[in-house]
Order: sequence, then structure tokens, then C-alpha cells
Amino acid sequence: MDAAFIALSLGYIVYVSAGFVTDALRFRLTTMLASAVLIVWGLVSDNLGVVGWNAAFVIVNAFQAVRLSRRHAVDLDPSDEAVREMFFPTLGPRDFLTLWTAGRKDVAASGTRLCAEGERLDDVLLLLDGTVDVKNSTGLSVTRAAPCFIGEMSYLTGEPASADVTADGDIAVRRWNREDLQNLQVLNHRCAQSWQQALGVDVSRKLRSNENRFRPPTGSG
Repeated sequence: MDAAFIALSLGYIVYVSAGFVTDALRFRLTTMLASAVLIVWGLVSDNLGVVGWNAAFVIVNAFQAVRLSRRHAVDLDPSDEAVREMFFPTLGPRDFLTLWTAGRKDVAASGTRLCAEGERLDDVLLLLDGTVDVKNSTGLSVTRAAPCFIGEMSYLTGEPASADVTADGDIAVRRWNREDLQNLQVLNHRCAQSWQQALGVDVSRKLRSNENRFRPPTGSG
């Protein structure tokens, strides 16, 4: 198997793979890679026609890729970027903005009950500023500070809320409706996957925090 055949086969494999790419920018980058491989094949095979046409293809698509990248550029507010880095690091700014705008900003005054134990929740909240009191019938009583999710366990399990959550002072939240999140799962797989990961990480962090809070002290005496 000579080098020319290998280069030609790789080029066509990349072209076939490009057919599965749905994002316009990634599609152009993939086809550019395929053309680059075919340029190598043309050089090895001494076929200058293939080299020339594929070089022109690369140049044209490189120009279009630059235009697409500029069009898709998204500048996030510093506070939004901080949330993206903390909870949704696998999402690029544009996908994060899709997820972020699926929710809505909300505020609540001190004493507002955000969810009640035993009641079904229609929304999942991300506490952005302030603290909340969390209590339930098992004796759990903790204060949680921003940023953290509220109602995430009910969303993940489909069961009623397991605790009362009350605003401890004025707070700011981001609120997502369950139905909107279900639609997002169909429309944007990356957002849906990152959302599930963020909720899972937050639940794990809270469980570890509870274990440490109720763990008996160690040491002598």
C-alpha cells in the first residue's frame, strides 16, 4: 500500500465524516482538512490539477470560516461568564447563551418560599446572589449561599421537593421551566448534556457538604 493510496483514502474518509457535521463552521473546517489531505495526495502523485483546485477550495473555505467565526462570536457579561465557567465549562459561549436565555432572571424578597417539601416543582432555580434556608422533616436545617441550584433533585428524580427552601434576605435567581428544559433537550444536545452534568455536580457537592456538617468531630478527648 503506497503513500498516495493512503493519502487519497484518508482524504475521502474525512470528506465522508464531514457529512455528519451539522455545525456550519465545523463543516467547513472538516472539509478544509479533507482538501489538505488531498493536496498531499496530489503532491505525492504529481497531480498538480488536484493540488491547485483543492488549494483554491481551502482558501475560499478559510475565508468563509473566518466570516462565520466572527458572526458567531459572543461576548458574555463577566457575571454570566463566571457562571458558565463554574457550572457549564463544556459549553462554548454561544451554546451557553442558548441555555441561559431559555431561563429568566427573577428576584425574591426575604422570607419568600421558593419551594415546599412534598410539592411538585415546575421550575429549577439557580441562586445567583444571596442565601437561602433549607429545612425538611428529617431535621435537615442548613443555609446555602449563591451560587447553587434549587429544586435540582426534584427535577432529576421527578419526585416532589424534599425540603422547604426560603429566601434568607433578598435574593436573585435564574429560573428555568421544566417544559422549556425538555424542549431544549430535543433542540440542543450539548446544552442538555451540560445541564445534566451541572445538576449532578451540584447535588454531589451538597451531599458532601451535608456529610461534613453532620460528621462527628475526630481527635483525642
